[in-house]
Amino acid sequence: MPIFLFRMKIDLTLLVISNLAKLTLFITREFARFLADGLEYARNGKISHFLLSEIRRLHLLRFMFPKFMFLNS
Repeated sequence: MPIFLFRMKIDLTLLVISNLAKLTLFITREFARFLADGLEYARNGKISHFLLSEIRRLHLLRFMFPKFMFLNS
């Protein structure tokens, strides 16, 4: 394998690893926001509406990134 192709594979691997870290941070932020919003809605007595909308949104995230969702069951 020519050195150019080998270096290109390494660069692509590093790019993928970098993007996975950003994706994990995004999912972690989304989950933290989900918990914070849930507490706020629970205090206001709107928990059922909150759960329906947020569970749909998180399910969409799980569908989009099934391999990277750490809460995938």
